[in-house]
Amino acid sequence: MLINEAKWISDIILSLPLTKGNIFLNFGSQSLKYNNENRHLMELVINPLLKKCDLRNLDIQNGPGIDYSGDLYNDSFFNQLKLIQFDGVLLCNVLEHVTNIKELARRVGELIKPGGFLIFSGPYKYPLHYDPIDNGFRPEIDEVVSLFDGYQKVQGDIITDFSYSYYMLSSFKQFVFMLLRVVTPFYKYKKWGSVVLPKFLWWNRAFKITCILMKKE
Repeated sequence: MLINEAKWISDIILSLPLTKGNIFLNFGSQSLKYNNENRHLMELVINPLLKKCDLRNLDIQNGPGIDYSGDLYNDSFFNQLKLIQFDGVLLCNVLEHVTNIKELARRVGELIKPGGFLIFSGPYKYPLHYDPIDNGFRPEIDEVVSLFDGYQKVQGDIITDFSYSYYMLSSFKQFVFMLLRVVTPFYKYKKWGSVVLPKFLWWNRAFKITCILMKKE
Protein backbone atom coordinates (compact mmCIF):
# COMPACT_ATOMS: atom_id res chain seq x y z
CA MET A 1 0.00 0.00 0.00
CA LEU A 2 1.29 3.45 -0.95
CA ILE A 3 1.55 6.40 1.43
CA ASN A 4 -1.18 8.70 0.08
CA GLU A 5 -3.41 5.69 -0.52
CA ALA A 6 -3.11 4.81 3.18
CA LYS A 7 -3.84 8.43 4.17
CA TRP A 8 -7.00 8.48 2.06
CA ILE A 9 -8.22 5.22 3.61
CA SER A 10 -7.36 6.49 7.09
CA ASP A 11 -9.64 9.52 6.62
CA ILE A 12 -12.42 7.22 5.43
CA ILE A 13 -12.02 4.91 8.43
CA LEU A 14 -12.28 7.85 10.84
CA SER A 15 -15.54 8.91 9.18
CA LEU A 16 -17.26 5.51 9.41
CA PRO A 17 -19.80 4.85 12.19
CA LEU A 18 -18.04 1.74 13.50
CA THR A 19 -18.09 0.28 17.01
CA LYS A 20 -16.41 -2.65 18.72
CA GLY A 21 -19.45 -4.76 17.88
CA ASN A 22 -18.84 -4.36 14.14
CA ILE A 23 -16.81 -6.92 12.18
CA PHE A 24 -14.58 -5.59 9.39
CA LEU A 25 -12.79 -7.93 6.99
CA ASN A 26 -9.33 -7.17 5.64
CA PHE A 27 -9.46 -9.10 2.35
CA GLY A 28 -6.11 -10.27 1.01
CA SER A 29 -4.47 -9.21 4.24
CA GLN A 30 -1.06 -10.85 3.75
CA SER A 31 0.84 -12.04 6.82
CA LEU A 32 1.49 -10.16 10.05
CA LYS A 33 5.21 -9.93 9.16
CA TYR A 34 4.41 -8.34 5.79
CA ASN A 35 2.07 -5.80 7.35
CA ASN A 36 4.50 -4.88 10.10
CA GLU A 37 7.08 -3.99 7.44
CA ASN A 38 4.64 -1.51 5.86
CA ARG A 39 4.61 1.25 8.47
CA HIS A 40 2.04 3.55 6.86
CA LEU A 41 -0.33 0.59 6.35
CA MET A 42 -0.14 -0.32 10.03
CA GLU A 43 -0.27 3.23 11.42
CA LEU A 44 -2.91 4.67 9.09
CA VAL A 45 -5.15 1.70 8.24
CA ILE A 46 -4.76 -1.42 10.39
CA ASN A 47 -4.35 0.19 13.82
CA PRO A 48 -7.25 2.66 13.36
CA LEU A 49 -9.53 -0.21 12.33
CA LEU A 50 -8.42 -2.28 15.33
CA LYS A 51 -9.34 0.62 17.62
CA LYS A 52 -12.79 1.11 16.11
CA CYS A 53 -14.05 -2.42 15.44
CA ASP A 54 -13.32 -6.14 15.32
CA LEU A 55 -10.86 -6.49 12.42
CA ARG A 56 -10.40 -9.93 10.90
CA ASN A 57 -7.87 -10.91 8.25
CA LEU A 58 -8.38 -13.13 5.23
CA ASP A 59 -5.74 -14.41 2.84
CA ILE A 60 -5.34 -17.36 0.51
CA GLN A 61 -2.28 -18.47 2.50
CA ASN A 62 -1.92 -19.52 6.12
CA GLY A 63 0.20 -17.39 8.42
CA PRO A 64 0.44 -15.48 11.69
CA GLY A 65 -2.38 -12.99 12.11
CA ILE A 66 -4.58 -14.54 9.39
CA ASP A 67 -8.04 -15.45 10.72
CA TYR A 68 -9.50 -17.01 7.57
CA SER A 69 -7.37 -18.85 5.04
CA GLY A 70 -8.88 -19.95 1.75
CA ASP A 71 -9.84 -19.22 -1.84
CA LEU A 72 -13.06 -17.21 -2.24
CA TYR A 73 -13.63 -18.91 -5.62
CA ASN A 74 -14.11 -22.13 -3.62
CA ASP A 75 -17.88 -22.46 -3.06
CA SER A 76 -17.58 -24.25 0.28
CA PHE A 77 -15.22 -21.65 1.74
CA PHE A 78 -17.27 -18.78 0.29
CA ASN A 79 -20.58 -20.07 1.68
CA GLN A 80 -19.11 -20.50 5.18
CA LEU A 81 -17.65 -16.99 5.13
CA LYS A 82 -20.88 -15.49 3.80
CA LEU A 83 -22.73 -16.64 6.92
CA ILE A 84 -20.80 -14.11 9.01
CA GLN A 85 -22.13 -11.04 7.14
CA PHE A 86 -19.48 -8.43 7.74
CA ASP A 87 -20.13 -4.77 8.49
CA GLY A 88 -17.41 -3.84 6.05
CA VAL A 89 -14.62 -5.10 3.82
CA LEU A 90 -11.26 -3.57 3.06
CA LEU A 91 -10.43 -4.59 -0.53
CA CYS A 92 -7.09 -3.05 -1.37
CA ASN A 93 -4.80 -3.97 -4.28
CA VAL A 94 -6.53 -7.28 -4.90
CA LEU A 95 -8.58 -7.16 -8.10
CA GLU A 96 -5.52 -6.69 -10.34
CA HIS A 97 -4.22 -10.04 -9.06
CA VAL A 98 -7.22 -12.32 -9.70
CA THR A 99 -8.30 -14.48 -12.62
CA ASN A 100 -11.99 -13.47 -12.65
CA ILE A 101 -12.54 -9.88 -11.54
CA LYS A 102 -16.32 -9.81 -11.95
CA GLU A 103 -16.91 -13.05 -10.04
CA LEU A 104 -14.63 -12.13 -7.17
CA ALA A 105 -16.29 -8.72 -6.88
CA ARG A 106 -19.70 -10.40 -6.76
CA ARG A 107 -18.60 -12.73 -3.99
CA VAL A 108 -16.96 -9.99 -1.95
CA GLY A 109 -20.14 -7.93 -2.28
CA GLU A 110 -22.21 -10.77 -0.84
CA LEU A 111 -20.03 -10.97 2.27
CA ILE A 112 -21.28 -7.57 3.47
CA LYS A 113 -24.59 -7.01 5.26
CA PRO A 114 -27.05 -4.33 4.05
CA GLY A 115 -25.87 -0.92 5.19
CA GLY A 116 -22.27 -2.13 5.37
CA PHE A 117 -19.27 -0.51 3.73
CA LEU A 118 -16.72 -1.50 1.11
CA ILE A 119 -13.40 0.34 0.93
CA PHE A 120 -11.66 -0.27 -2.40
CA SER A 121 -8.25 0.80 -3.62
CA GLY A 122 -6.20 -0.31 -6.59
CA PRO A 123 -3.72 0.96 -9.16
CA TYR A 124 -4.79 3.46 -11.80
CA LYS A 125 -1.41 4.52 -13.17
CA TYR A 126 1.09 1.94 -11.92
CA PRO A 127 3.56 -0.56 -13.45
CA LEU A 128 3.06 -4.30 -13.66
CA HIS A 129 3.53 -6.10 -10.34
CA TYR A 130 2.92 -9.84 -10.21
CA ASP A 131 1.39 -11.35 -7.06
CA PRO A 132 1.35 -13.95 -8.55
CA ILE A 133 -0.30 -12.38 -11.64
CA ASP A 134 -1.18 -8.89 -12.79
CA ASN A 135 -4.23 -8.90 -15.05
CA GLY A 136 -3.77 -5.24 -16.02
CA PHE A 137 -6.85 -3.96 -14.17
CA ARG A 138 -6.36 -0.16 -13.89
CA PRO A 139 -9.95 1.06 -13.49
CA GLU A 140 -11.81 4.34 -13.47
CA ILE A 141 -14.04 4.93 -10.44
CA ASP A 142 -17.32 4.10 -12.18
CA GLU A 143 -15.82 0.91 -13.61
CA VAL A 144 -15.23 -0.39 -10.09
CA VAL A 145 -18.63 0.68 -8.76
CA SER A 146 -20.37 -1.12 -11.65
CA LEU A 147 -18.84 -4.42 -10.47
CA PHE A 148 -20.75 -4.30 -7.17
CA ASP A 149 -24.50 -4.69 -7.66
CA GLY A 150 -26.59 -3.05 -4.95
CA TYR A 151 -23.85 -0.67 -3.86
CA GLN A 152 -23.78 3.12 -3.96
CA LYS A 153 -20.67 5.23 -4.24
CA VAL A 154 -20.18 7.42 -1.16
CA GLN A 155 -16.82 8.86 -2.21
CA GLY A 156 -14.40 8.17 -5.03
CA ASP A 157 -11.08 9.76 -5.91
CA ILE A 158 -8.11 9.06 -8.13
CA ILE A 159 -5.26 10.18 -5.93
CA THR A 160 -1.68 11.02 -6.82
CA ASP A 161 1.13 9.39 -4.89
CA PHE A 162 4.93 9.52 -5.04
CA SER A 163 7.18 8.06 -7.73
CA TYR A 164 9.19 4.84 -7.88
CA SER A 165 12.38 6.76 -7.04
CA TYR A 166 10.85 8.13 -3.83
CA TYR A 167 10.10 4.65 -2.48
CA MET A 168 13.41 3.16 -3.59
CA LEU A 169 15.55 5.97 -2.16
CA SER A 170 13.62 6.16 1.12
CA SER A 171 14.48 2.57 2.07
CA PHE A 172 18.07 1.30 2.07
CA LYS A 173 16.82 -2.30 2.05
CA GLN A 174 14.61 -1.76 -1.00
CA PHE A 175 17.34 0.21 -2.80
CA VAL A 176 19.89 -2.60 -2.35
CA PHE A 177 17.36 -5.23 -3.42
CA MET A 178 16.53 -3.18 -6.51
CA LEU A 179 20.20 -2.89 -7.49
CA LEU A 180 20.79 -6.59 -7.02
CA ARG A 181 17.75 -7.41 -9.13
CA VAL A 182 18.83 -5.12 -11.95
CA VAL A 183 22.23 -6.80 -12.27
CA THR A 184 20.83 -10.36 -12.21
CA PRO A 185 18.91 -10.66 -15.50
CA PHE A 186 19.65 -14.39 -15.61
CA TYR A 187 17.29 -14.91 -12.65
CA LYS A 188 13.76 -15.18 -14.06
CA TYR A 189 14.76 -13.37 -17.23
CA LYS A 190 11.22 -12.99 -18.56
CA LYS A 191 10.08 -11.22 -15.39
CA TRP A 192 13.28 -9.16 -15.38
CA GLY A 193 12.48 -7.87 -18.85
CA SER A 194 8.74 -7.35 -18.39
CA VAL A 195 8.60 -6.07 -14.81
CA VAL A 196 11.98 -5.05 -13.37
CA LEU A 197 13.34 -2.84 -16.16
CA PRO A 198 9.99 -1.19 -17.08
CA LYS A 199 9.68 0.09 -13.50
CA PHE A 200 12.43 2.57 -14.29
CA LEU A 201 10.03 4.31 -16.68
CA TRP A 202 8.28 5.32 -13.46
CA TRP A 203 11.44 6.58 -11.73
CA ASN A 204 10.17 10.18 -11.61
CA ARG A 205 6.58 9.55 -12.65
CA ALA A 206 3.89 9.80 -9.97
CA PHE A 207 1.78 6.73 -9.23
CA LYS A 208 -2.00 7.16 -9.25
CA ILE A 209 -4.46 5.09 -7.25
CA THR A 210 -8.22 4.59 -7.55
CA CYS A 211 -9.83 4.88 -4.09
CA ILE A 212 -13.54 4.37 -3.41
CA LEU A 213 -15.93 4.09 -0.48
CA MET A 214 -19.18 2.25 -1.28
CA LYS A 215 -22.22 1.44 0.86
CA LYS A 216 -24.49 -1.56 0.39
CA GLU A 217 -28.14 -0.65 -0.03
